[in-house]
Amino acid sequence: MFLFQRKSFPQAGGHVGNSTKLPNADFLEKLPDPRPVMVTRQELPKLFPGMTARTWANLAYLKQGPKFYRRKKLTWYVVDDVIEYLTQNPIQTTSGGNL
Repeated sequence: MFLFQRKSFPQAGGHVGNSTKLPNADFLEKLPDPRPVMVTRQELPKLFPGMTARTWANLAYLKQGPKFYRRKKLTWYVVDDVIEYLTQNPIQTTSGGNL
């Protein structure tokens, strides 16, 4: 159950807001267009592979991770908040450099 919005998200490596490049954002290219506004916890692994629904539940229990909303038995996440959470602490590396 996806809730969709009309505007599309910039492609990975594109510029966002203040002209900063998104770090290592390969997963953004795989988001559907139009991308959903909100998704349930069970749908997050489909959009953001590598993290299970249980991982998101553990983060919520620990009061970490992106904001979420509860409605009856479903937990909803705003996709923009999840993207911001996943890209907030980039690791700076040298490209092609040897140690």
